[in-house]
Amino acid sequence: MKKYLLDITIFSAGMPFSADHIDKGKSLGGSETAALQCAHALAKQGHRVMLFCNTEKEHERGGVTYVPIGWVPTPGVGGFPKGFFDYARSTPCDLMVIQRMPAMYQFEVKSKVNFLWQHDLATRTGPSNFHNQAWNIDRILTVSGFMKQQYQKVHGGPDRLYHVTRNGVDLDLIDNAKSKGERDRFKVMFTARPERGLDILLRDVWPRMVQAEPRLRLHFCRYDDPATLPLYQELEALAKSYGESCVNLGNLGKQDLYGHYKTARLVLYPSVFEEVFCISAHEQGACGTMMIGPWKGALPETCAGTHLLIRDNGSIGRQGDAIDPGFGKPTKEFLDTFVSETIDLIHNDERWDKMTKATRQRAEELTWDAVAEDWVNLAHKIIAEKSSDPRNMVKHFLVHSDVVAAKKYAEKVNVPAVTQSADKYIERFVPFVNVADGSERKKAIADFYEQRSGGQGADYRTAFWAETEPRCRLLLDWIAARRGEIETVLDFGGAH
Repeated sequence: MKKYLLDITIFSAGMPFSADHIDKGKSLGGSETAALQCAHALAKQGHRVMLFCNTEKEHERGGVTYVPIGWVPTPGVGGFPKGFFDYARSTPCDLMVIQRMPAMYQFEVKSKVNFLWQHDLATRTGPSNFHNQAWNIDRILTVSGFMKQQYQKVHGGPDRLYHVTRNGVDLDLIDNAKSKGERDRFKVMFTARPERGLDILLRDVWPRMVQAEPRLRLHFCRYDDPATLPLYQELEALAKSYGESCVNLGNLGKQDLYGHYKTARLVLYPSVFEEVFCISAHEQGACGTMMIGPWKGALPETCAGTHLLIRDNGSIGRQGDAIDPGFGKPTKEFLDTFVSETIDLIHNDERWDKMTKATRQRAEELTWDAVAEDWVNLAHKIIAEKSSDPRNMVKHFLVHSDVVAAKKYAEKVNVPAVTQSADKYIERFVPFVNVADGSERKKAIADFYEQRSGGQGADYRTAFWAETEPRCRLLLDWIAARRGEIETVLDFGGAH
């Protein structure tokens, strides 16, 4: 299949960010990081990428154009993304990718292929529900097989509606991050959202760990998310009660976070949450450290064989083991093994070295380039499927007033029903298309639009309304502002 460079529009309405967000050391969430890094992977392949996000002003970097979403305050619902909708409903593109918000597909958009890129667990009444927009979605992208199964269990839908993709890591960014010093045997970290295990770590695990190894130091951080602030403040107070053994790093940007990973022995994640991928685990692996976590959610799929995952019964998870359900209380067996395995890996250099080499190797397999290539291949496949039926193709051309394309396509495929459909439309609505002689066609076009504008019965209102039509007015004002610069204007389909 021949491949083309695509016009791609991505919508990411999470935390605010811009092209230099990471450079400035600002903290950033996982889905926002994924949008930014995948956009640049697509642009690196030559595709033209528009990234609508919560940025302050339009700017460009590395082939990606960052565009403000253009929120307009709306009573009762917070805001309406008018800027994005105006663009999406009027500007053609090859591929549109909406992150996390199915409602953005509630209106028809001018894209050939529509992906819904999900990052959160499905909930029956929550924002993951796509039923009302399914007519406008070609594929739902899930970042793991576990996530796909969870979506089908909650929301239904055939296999062909879903496509299992994955998250990735930016190895160049990670490798260029400066380390915060030498690797510290007794430095362990927690870097997830606080509700995903920091409470368990501080209340149930940490007292036992520092009793077994008093030299341990826990470094924890967060990103700037106001929604988690109350819980974070509560747990921060608990951490202070442990004195110097707990170090609050505050909000960390990517460079600083990676710098700390490069000096840490382990990342502790005693969570009961069901991860759908856990991109941070592979960032940690790329930095030469490893995670100890639960045998839950997608972790057995995305992290098994590299990071250490513990089952509820206290055993180490192995391929083929049943996945433990999430969101319950951590079992005594899980906590016991978590403490003992942490202490062992703090001191067992041979085991730690073997496992961290595996986590780095796994991270090297998870660059965004392969994700971008997969999406582009899928988009081409879907476009080819939509274009395979001549009847659908000619209908598409005619609906979008591409009459000449419809006529030429009908002549090429030479299917009687398709040719008849195109000829019937032309004869009824634009008969001048069938005039072969160029000068005669010009006269036929002039006569056609003269009659359309009222012919002999036209009066002053025809010209008045033509000049005040919004698109015409916009063009006239634009030309007037550039008087002397514009010498010629191509009127391409402007009469419609």
